[in-house]
Amino acid sequence: MAAPATLAELALLCDVIALCVSADADVLGVVREIAAHARPHTIVIDHSTVSPETAKQAHKLMREAGGDFLDAPVSGGVEGAKNGKLSVMAGGDAETLARVRPMLDAYAAKIGHMGAVGAGQSTKAVNQVLVAGIAQGVCEGLALGEALGLNPAVLLPTLSNKPRTNHEEIAISRTAQLISASSKSVAIALLILVFIPSRCTTHRARPKKCRPDIPMFTNT
Repeated sequence: MAAPATLAELALLCDVIALCVSADADVLGVVREIAAHARPHTIVIDHSTVSPETAKQAHKLMREAGGDFLDAPVSGGVEGAKNGKLSVMAGGDAETLARVRPMLDAYAAKIGHMGAVGAGQSTKAVNQVLVAGIAQGVCEGLALGEALGLNPAVLLPTLSNKPRTNHEEIAISRTAQLISASSKSVAIALLILVFIPSRCTTHRARPKKCRPDIPMFTNT
């Protein structure tokens, strides 16, 4: 059988459709086209990072068409996708999530049901704030280290808790050169790109006020 050439053809052939696009308008445009042609009980899983309100609108479109919708943004980056280790933050009906879990298991290591539709996108927003905080901490630490006269090529690997990869060795060396040349903004950006994806992992310690049943997620 030839691959579907249009969304309309795809909707007629598939019971579960996963999508990941770049903008809110794209999500609604794709879901609107699927809803117009989908068979009853078709489920759309959206892995895009969009607003909770967009997720609710897409959910309404699919429910009116006799199907269902899950907002399920992901974390883990390209490597996580390649290795089947993504974290999925899902919002929507629990029974619907259970139906599609075998499909999600093919590329996700963690699947958290965060609540009703929109809760997945809300969780991703929290994730992004946490990542931004870590990035700010890296910048503040570098600035303090420089003010104290510390060598960044020695500072970061000393404070890290993992052996350096060859990729990180090159980045550290280049960063030291950039800082020495007063290209601080470029150096900080480089360090964030190299160290945050490899250092930001799920932390087992939780604040007392955190709910223990809500999983924590890593950076995208």
